[in-house]
Amino acid sequence: MAVASITIENTRRQVIRRAMLFALAVVAAVAWVLHTAYLQTRLGAEDRLRSLAQVIAKGIEGSFRESDYVLRDVIGHIDPGNIRFPDPDSRRKERVRRLLQEKAQTQPNIYGISIMSTDCIVAYAAREEPGFNLGKRPYCQAMRGQNDMDSYISGVYPGQQNFLQLTMARKIRNSDGRFAGAALLRMETGFFESWLHNTDVGVRGSAALLDLDMNLVARRPAAQQALGKPVDDERLRRFIAENRLDTIHRLRSPVDKVDRIYIVRRVGGLPLVVVLGLATEEVFAEWQTQALWFVIGALTLLAVSAVATRHYLKIVQQGDALGWRSQAIDANSDAVTITDDQGVIEYVNPAFTAQTGYTAQEAIGSTPRVLKSGRQDDLFYRRMWTTILAGAPWRGELVNRCKDGSLYCDLMTISPVKNAEGRVVRFIAIHHDITQRKRMEEDLAELAHFDRLTGLPNRALFFDRVERAITEARREQNGFTVLYLDLDGFKAVNDQHGHETGDALLREVAKRLGSCVRESDTVGRIGGDEFAVLLRTVNRLEGAAAVAQKIIEALATPVALEGYTCRVGASVGIGLHPDDGVNVEALLRNADFAMYEAKRRGKNCWVYAGDLI
Repeated sequence: MAVASITIENTRRQVIRRAMLFALAVVAAVAWVLHTAYLQTRLGAEDRLRSLAQVIAKGIEGSFRESDYVLRDVIGHIDPGNIRFPDPDSRRKERVRRLLQEKAQTQPNIYGISIMSTDCIVAYAAREEPGFNLGKRPYCQAMRGQNDMDSYISGVYPGQQNFLQLTMARKIRNSDGRFAGAALLRMETGFFESWLHNTDVGVRGSAALLDLDMNLVARRPAAQQALGKPVDDERLRRFIAENRLDTIHRLRSPVDKVDRIYIVRRVGGLPLVVVLGLATEEVFAEWQTQALWFVIGALTLLAVSAVATRHYLKIVQQGDALGWRSQAIDANSDAVTITDDQGVIEYVNPAFTAQTGYTAQEAIGSTPRVLKSGRQDDLFYRRMWTTILAGAPWRGELVNRCKDGSLYCDLMTISPVKNAEGRVVRFIAIHHDITQRKRMEEDLAELAHFDRLTGLPNRALFFDRVERAITEARREQNGFTVLYLDLDGFKAVNDQHGHETGDALLREVAKRLGSCVRESDTVGRIGGDEFAVLLRTVNRLEGAAAVAQKIIEALATPVALEGYTCRVGASVGIGLHPDDGVNVEALLRNADFAMYEAKRRGKNCWVYAGDLI
């Protein structure tokens, strides 16, 4: 009896000891899975914030770049030697005022354009009466300073009409390089709200734009009482002082007290900072649900193990621990694969089947090469295998192929698993499908470079392609042609039949312009009813004139719009590179002058810029 009691006691102690070890293993496995999922969720949120911040920053940079093109265009029409207030030449004064009004309507972000004299007096303006003294404004001091600064962008400040605005200034120089005045372009900060409004930061997320003085320029959700006022945050102040590109923080918002993960990113070359925040309760909502079920599962397992027999505990110790870990991985919304050290798949979770279309029976025994799309070269995979075989984790983006042949973007993390001797025996890969995020980034990039109405390249993209054509022409020692055209009679159609009819007419014009040129050429919408054409392979006036006449004849054909037939024409200016300009500004400016001369000569004709020089 004594021997039996000792044996039973030893067995009981052994069962208790093994049960405790099993409990610790379950806790460790759950903690590892939850911690990994938490890090993946946090990293996914940070990657999303970085992508959104980059798209917004690039879009704002593009808007300012287009605005700068407008200022350069305005300066190209101004005689530096005649900027004064008051201007005794009433005809010149009215001509400049009309020019400023016309250019101010080319971009939705422009509130007004004005010309400042050397003594900081508004000599000409598109909206207000001239004569206002800007001597106390920082951009006046920046333009008049003894420096090589040609442009300046202010921080946010209240305008005369009690709304917040930014001012962009570009210096006007005489032929000898001396300061002759400045062109000023004002923007309402309300324009930037449209960028923030279209940013998907969730229900309780936030998107804000600040200047370098930490004044709030725009915000989503709206915070009217805080606009134009400084945000008091030491970390943000330190970030601006250190001139870094971006940084990630988690903190409670000083504006609405919501806990968020924030990214702070500078807008390149501009005195602006983008601040995006995702509410932590939304970011980790799914993870919290998973954590709850994992904890419930772990507690249930521990309760069962406490009353199980020695045989059951041995089975759990030898095999079921892995089963519970597998259940934890099965609950992960991201696809998970486990392979041996040769890359042969031993396990996939249900999310893998949902993401790729391959069942567990089809995947197990094969290799991840079944997902290979061919978008990555052999060097890419060699570098990946070099990293993980060395025992280090690897993280990167791939384009993989589903069973049905469709492609998807895969953000993959591969973690090597080592045995007690330190040798890599398995690999665990977590696949996160980022296809939708990539598509959103591509859509936003397209919006920043193409005209929404016609689908043509916008002003910024067209100017960029002309710049590239100049570089190629210099290298190849040849030339090309730029046509600058303005519709004749468009305003009458727009005024009589409304903007929807005018928009339909512009779309038809864009289609006809595209049919008049080759695929290698570029048709762009510069603004309003102004278009431009880049003829890459035409370097002689005869060829350019033939295309210009073809365009005039194509647009002269009546257009039927919703039961109404309208007629428009085109006045075309021709500029040849390098004869009529060796840079973008000069070439487009001379073509623009030629177009205005065509209008003066009776419209529906073309004029060569070289005949005017």
